[in-house]
Amino acid sequence: MWKIFSLCLALISPAFAAPKITVVVGEKAPAVEKVAATQLAHDLTALFEADVRIQTALPADAGSTILLGSPVTNPAIPAEGWPRLSPQGHVLKTTPRGLIVGGGSPAATLWAASELSYRFGIRHLLHGDVLPIAKPPFKVDGFDVLLDTKTRSRTWEGFNGQPFGLDSWSADDCDRLLV
Repeated sequence: MWKIFSLCLALISPAFAAPKITVVVGEKAPAVEKVAATQLAHDLTALFEADVRIQTALPADAGSTILLGSPVTNPAIPAEGWPRLSPQGHVLKTTPRGLIVGGGSPAATLWAASELSYRFGIRHLLHGDVLPIAKPPFKVDGFDVLLDTKTRSRTWEGFNGQPFGLDSWSADDCDRLLV
């Protein structure tokens, strides 16, 4: 009986093997993009028990590749076909080289990395990250997402009569915020 169980386990274990993922960042990538690579590697390891490597060149071996940044910050990302993005716009796009996770600025690239984690079901909260109850399948194909804003800046209107606005705060709370 144990022989049959061991044989079955050996046959199905490749189906549950941890994915091998390479996150490629530019050699001279801004610090924010390096943080994005580290955060994305952490998320993929936590959710998929993946073997994630961060490096500055395209991998020679098989596995999934994520290209992080933009053509300006990462030479592995081709400029041809790069969308026109505002400094706040970001993209998740499957290409023959791998999944591009990038933005119109280094900060937007960090948002793109968070967007990918979000699409895999991870929720980043102040008290800690929450993984999905049912683990989704890992894949880097089929992404064609372009998120950009029509507004020039992201702001928070404090005095607009909303429950989350500053007009519901006490004067002491406002003083602590403004000082």
